Parts: sequence; structure tokens; C-alpha cells
Amino acid sequence: MSRHLLPFSILLILILAACNGAAFLPPLPLPPAATAPNQQSLNYLSSFTAAPAQRWNQDTLTAFQQQNPHIKVEHAALAADSYLAQLPSWLRQHPAPDVLVAPLNYELRQLAADGLVLGLDDIWQEAGWDTSLPTQFRSAITVAGEPSFLPVSWYWWGLWYRKSLFAAAGIEPPHTWDELLQSCDALRAADYIPITIGLQERWPAAAWFDYLDLRLNGADFHKRLLAGQERYDSAPVRDVFDHWAQLMTHQCFIDAPQDLTWLEALDFMKQKQAGMYLMGSFLMQSVPSDQRSDYDFVPFPSIRPDIPPAEDVPLDVFLIPRNAAQPTAALHFLSFVGSRAVQADFARSTGRLPAQAAALPSAADPLQHKGFALIAQAQDISQFYDRDTPQAMADAGLTAMLHFWRHPGQTTAVMQEMESARQQVFGGQ
Repeated sequence: MSRHLLPFSILLILILAACNGAAFLPPLPLPPAATAPNQQSLNYLSSFTAAPAQRWNQDTLTAFQQQNPHIKVEHAALAADSYLAQLPSWLRQHPAPDVLVAPLNYELRQLAADGLVLGLDDIWQEAGWDTSLPTQFRSAITVAGEPSFLPVSWYWWGLWYRKSLFAAAGIEPPHTWDELLQSCDALRAADYIPITIGLQERWPAAAWFDYLDLRLNGADFHKRLLAGQERYDSAPVRDVFDHWAQLMTHQCFIDAPQDLTWLEALDFMKQKQAGMYLMGSFLMQSVPSDQRSDYDFVPFPSIRPDIPPAEDVPLDVFLIPRNAAQPTAALHFLSFVGSRAVQADFARSTGRLPAQAAALPSAADPLQHKGFALIAQAQDISQFYDRDTPQAMADAGLTAMLHFWRHPGQTTAVMQEMESARQQVFGGQ
């Protein structure tokens, strides 16, 4: 399962929750009498192809249409890879589909900046999203001063650890850089692997680059770097790799991580061989139920106290193409799926985080409340390295990070490799 598309399946339950007692918005006003009620069609494309997802989606559309009988939703589902590949061309069509859902990334924001995504100002305040959505999401979903994407699901990243292993080693979870290095030393001394990681898919390495850069240089620099506006052969980036090398000097990481998938790396925590894992909150789906009480997380440790905290928070969003044939109906559909009642049912049904903090049930998993608290204390968010930079740069950057992992003494060559890619991707700016 792709971590990029992980929250998509959740969206189905979010919307399906409308069938279970959610308080709906009033139906959209009927078209003029000269127009037959069922002549208004909403073209909605998703990547929900699994059999359960198809059933849930059909129930969702049925619930929406029962509230809005004059709107006929025409839905098509494509395989995830095909869906994401075709999304840019859909946005350029005349007419375009009315509603799409996708991971928020660099390319999607660029398409919005090019005027291909409809702004949501017309419904934003009326729906209450200006106050109900976390303020930290605003910079990610706003383009040219206007909200352009509706967040519907998200997950957080943290430094996960097993409580029992830390107790056995006589240590507390790390909150500072020195404490992280000391934790590695203590876990090694107790014959545990301090930090597990799987690099077969490459992207887990980017979490370390992201968080070291966010903690050392701040969110503004990090975003400029990933947008091609800062150099990879600069002193701030060297500082990132120098701190990364410290972790290797302290033997913090598992051996031969390039031979492991991210999920295989988790097995070392399940078997009580590894103490920590820097990973998205989705890892808890793969933890056996009888072990979950032994797992917890802390924010990535602080390195420089003067740097405001920022977190990796990948968002999945609904959007309306600028060229949508039925923009009014599409806006109403977004109001429907983004309502607090539907979000609350989503959280109760899935155990996952809704976009709105107020929609999280008080009886939710304590880790969910802790996840919201993590975001509440953050000054800003980043999506993730391979979401916040063009795909070509992400590919070159991940390759360079693996080069560094194998040869941590070749920092200069790795930085030059990344800078060369930056100049090629961004035109030498």
C-alpha cells in the first residue's frame, strides 16, 4: 500500500459516515423550473477501486443524492497510479471533471498557481473552515491568497518508540539532540538496535533529511530549498548531513537498511529488537493489537531552541477544477464532505484523524489526541520531501540520500549531486 494514497481509502468512510446519522446541509436550491431536476450531473473521479471501497463510495453517493435529488453524481474510479498520472490532464480539459481528490504536492500546487483549480472563497467562511481547520494547514492549501484545497485526511510523523525497551535500557524518550544520541548509546549498550529503518523504497530516508533540516534551519528555509530557491551545496545543508553523520557515528541505525522495506523494518520493533522508528502514524495499522499499548511517539527532537517547531503533515485534499462543468454543485459536494458532522463520523468509524480538531471524538485513541496536540504546537508544516519538490528533484534527492547512507564520508559529493539536480530541474536559478 502506498503511503501517499493511504488516506484515500479513509475518505470513503468519511463520506460514508453521512449514511449514519450525520447532520446534512440543506439541499442545493433546485434549478429554474424550465430545467428538469435530474439534468444537473456531477462528474466525480476517484481512485477507489477495491471492492469494499466501491461499495462504500456507492453508499456515499446515494446519501448525497438523497439530500440533493436534483444532482446526479456520475462517478468513475481508476487505479491509483493511472489516476495520479492523468490528474494534470483532467485539470486542463474543457470541460473538466467536477470533483477530484488527491495527495497535496508540489505539482498540484503549481497547477493551482496556473489557474487550473477553482478557489474556495465562496464557501470557505460559510462552511466555517476558516476556524475549524488547523491554522497550520493554511499555508499548504492556500494559493495566491485564496484557499484552493479542502483537507479531508492527514497523518503525522513522529519518533515512535517501545516503552518496554526504553524501560529496560533505563532511559526516557529523547526530546533534544543530545538525548537522542544518548538514547542510541544506551540502547546499543543494552543489546538493542536503537533505530530501525527500511530503505528499499527510499522515501523513509527523506524523513530524516526533512526533520534535520526543519530543526536546524527552519520551515521557511526548508520550503525554499525544496522549491529550488536555495542551494544544496550550502552551509545549512552541510549542517544537515553533518548531524546525520553523528547518528551513524553513534551506531544509531539498523544494519543494511537498503535490504528492508519500511514494513519489514517495523518487524524489528515488533520483535523487541529495535527501540525507535521515525515514521508516519500509519505504522500503527501494522502493529499487533496486543502490542499497541507499548508504542508511543515523541516529536522529532529539538536541535536549536531558537528554531520554531515544524512538522511533516501530508494532506489529502478535495479540489474542483477551474473548468468544471458544474462548479456550484461541486462546491456543495465539498461542503457536504467537509462538514463537522461527517468528519466526526469519519473519526468514530475509522479511528483516524479528521481534518477538523473539533470533530475528533473525546473517546478517540489517545494517540490521535496526541497527534492533534503535536500539530497544535507546530508553527508550520511541511508535506514531505517527495511531495514538496518536483518529482524529478525528489528522485534525484532520494538517490543522493542513499548515496550518503552508504558513504557518509562523501558529504561534499552528495551535496554536489543534489545541487546539480536542482539546477537541472529548476533551470539553474
